[in-house]
Amino acid sequence: MSLIIGIKTHHGIVISADRRISIEYEDNTIRRFAVITDNEQKLFVTENGIAIAYIGSSGIPPISSILENACQRYSNHTPLTTIIEEMKQITKNYKINILLFAYENNIPKILSINSENEKDMSSYPIVYSGATEIVNKLNSFPINFDFFNLQDAIDYSRFLIFITAKMQSFSIINQSVSKDCDTLVITPEHYIWIEQNKLHS
Repeated sequence: MSLIIGIKTHHGIVISADRRISIEYEDNTIRRFAVITDNEQKLFVTENGIAIAYIGSSGIPPISSILENACQRYSNHTPLTTIIEEMKQITKNYKINILLFAYENNIPKILSINSENEKDMSSYPIVYSGATEIVNKLNSFPINFDFFNLQDAIDYSRFLIFITAKMQSFSIINQSVSKDCDTLVITPEHYIWIEQNKLHS
């Protein structure tokens, strides 16, 4: 499991993604969890500023290398529809869900893509996927996303991932979310990494 947070503001879209890969297994009928790495890249961006994030099982080859290679192939002239279709195919080939963030004619476009369907999430001020139990409880508070600027969205998205990881560390559940995360901002004109694992920068 993972945690991806996307927050839409009037100035751009902020996306944060944790870096942990974990496994769940049974040992003499006892369910156990193990951390594989806290350095997985789950957030990617194309040359023309389309952000792609994934949750789900990694494998051999790692999903990160598949998505990274795909994003490197796309140019400024690659149609968004082409990218969406390829992401659909990737979700069918691997056990992952994808959140895609883009601007189309200066209008934010947010899609949730899995092997069965594609859901337009563009009308929501915040979207998230993965280990969302704690995020759901925190977002029950009356938060006015309409007044968020980019820094607010950066701070809040990173806070949600950090607090989820900390709460998991005190709980008897899969420690599936890392405290550290990658954060990306996209706007109609450009994109900027706020935080990126130095191994992938």
